[in-house]
Amino acid sequence: VYEDPTGENDPLTYHHVGATNIEKVIDYLKGEFNSPKKLMVTGSSAGGVGTLTNYHFFRSELDPDKSFLLNDSGPIFSATETVGNQYMLQQKIKLEWNLDYILGKFLAAFPDFDFDGDFGVINDALSYYYPNDQLATTMFKRDANYSMYSYARFYDLDETIPEEKEMVLDLWAEDIDRMVVKYDNLHNFAYFIPYFRDMNESHCTTIVEFTGTEILDSGIDAGDFIEDLLDGGGTTSYYEPDNPSDADVSNFWMALVNLLL
Repeated sequence: VYEDPTGENDPLTYHHVGATNIEKVIDYLKGEFNSPKKLMVTGSSAGGVGTLTNYHFFRSELDPDKSFLLNDSGPIFSATETVGNQYMLQQKIKLEWNLDYILGKFLAAFPDFDFDGDFGVINDALSYYYPNDQLATTMFKRDANYSMYSYARFYDLDETIPEEKEMVLDLWAEDIDRMVVKYDNLHNFAYFIPYFRDMNESHCTTIVEFTGTEILDSGIDAGDFIEDLLDGGGTTSYYEPDNPSDADVSNFWMALVNLLL
């Protein structure tokens, strides 16, 4: 139920059935592609969250020879009441989005993991149950979109105030650092984290093009990382140190996107 913030109109009621819609899509794909040789599940932002939460269902039902996951800028960080900064967001989502349906399926598929206590264990579960798959995530350290969604309202921070925006980005960076430690201990989960891109609030690395995703002056960008991922021979992780000179990188397409936004 969506209330009108002005109070002038009646509330609107929408019936969201995302999980069952995904099941219908998978049924369709099973009819079109019988055990494909390669499967890649990917998405950006909220679609990155969907990549993590739906990977198992695509993977198990389509049964490909090789399978790959790439989550672009939709991380589900490990978060409990005492550790991690995304806990309040995760609990809000659980309350509003009726996650019992999909959590029940997770608990049945991954009985060794407690999703009620920490949604972030989806990363551990996928790595554990699909040890031969190549799994990866990518995001900018200075992502000023998903970070604000994750923390601002829950920590009573105003993203229009520069000092408070930096506080939000600090929470984001702390969670990224925890994620990096986790992924370094998961043999088949890699990460690609450039510092900043002056486009779309530095949100999403795989949209429009790969310019601005380079790691320092190495020449390695998100496109190279994805090619390595799909080669299937193991993927090197990258985490760019603070690099304010990234703000100087621009081209026609980046400027056009910023103009449209």
